[in-house]
Amino acid sequence: MKLETRYGLNEQVVLIANRREKQDVTCSACKGRGKVFLDGVIFECVAPRCHGVGTYVDWLPTKWLVTRRLTIGLVRLSVSTDVDEEYMAVETGIGTGSVYRVADLCATAEAAQAECDRRNANVMEE
Repeated sequence: MKLETRYGLNEQVVLIANRREKQDVTCSACKGRGKVFLDGVIFECVAPRCHGVGTYVDWLPTKWLVTRRLTIGLVRLSVSTDVDEEYMAVETGIGTGSVYRVADLCATAEAAQAECDRRNANVMEE
């Protein structure tokens, strides 16, 4: 069996990663006051969405971004019914650093941006 990898040692690649950000949202039930009002009267019950705080955390959709350029320092293949291809980078440590999936690495910044655009379009469709 002959195994080939997408990238080789000391090759420069571009990493993409996803980021999910949160935002504080003013509670629509209490309008940010924490207590529920009805006809100008304050009820002694907390708003169900914000639990009396006035705001709650809402998560924005995942966003894929081009993050940084890396140098391949270690290639790891795992063979079973399919082949898993993973890499470690010189910049983040070989042996004890981060492990990167082949799907999150691109040969150029342009290819990385195109992959981010594709993934972000898929997130918006969901």
